[in-house]
Amino acid sequence: MAKRLQQHISSAYFEAANQLTSKQARRKVVAYVEGYEDIFFWRSVLSELEDEEHYFEVMLPSRQHKIERGKKAAISRLLSDVGEDMIACVDADYDYLLQGVSQSSHLVLSNPYVFHTYTYAIENLQCYAPSLRNVVVSVVLNDHNIFDFETFMQYYSRNHLPPFCVEHLVLSLHTLLRFHYDTIQSCH
Repeated sequence: MAKRLQQHISSAYFEAANQLTSKQARRKVVAYVEGYEDIFFWRSVLSELEDEEHYFEVMLPSRQHKIERGKKAAISRLLSDVGEDMIACVDADYDYLLQGVSQSSHLVLSNPYVFHTYTYAIENLQCYAPSLRNVVVSVVLNDHNIFDFETFMQYYSRNHLPPFCVEHLVLSLHTLLRFHYDTIQSCH
């Protein structure tokens, strides 16, 4: 079965493509993201890193004309192929918080060409209290400030964070204990 060109796309591929441009041209770095909604976010983040020598092209990974979505799609096929000319940009999910506890977490945190959020997902950054007013202004096209999002979120967090943390801790411990029990049972 003949392999398609898409199956060979790697940082080395984009490095070779960059070599075909003039010496004065800026170097293109392709940034693969998880989904459509991530393109704008990562474009705005990466645009801050562009300079006279480098620029980013943010896109979705595709395979045989079918778009694969999610971190597994963005990472699994691309992780060994990322480099200076091709990076992957993903949500950290719990990988940053858990610091390498799973294989996925270790891969995300240890590869310098995998950019990730430090929060759970880009939505956490987009819903950050100081930025909510800008979101509302962009949606309703009105800059009249009638609601204090930051104060509301402070009160909301004080009331809802403790029960959320307890629930999360209980669920995490249950999952962790179940994992250890299953592991012990499989060793017998």
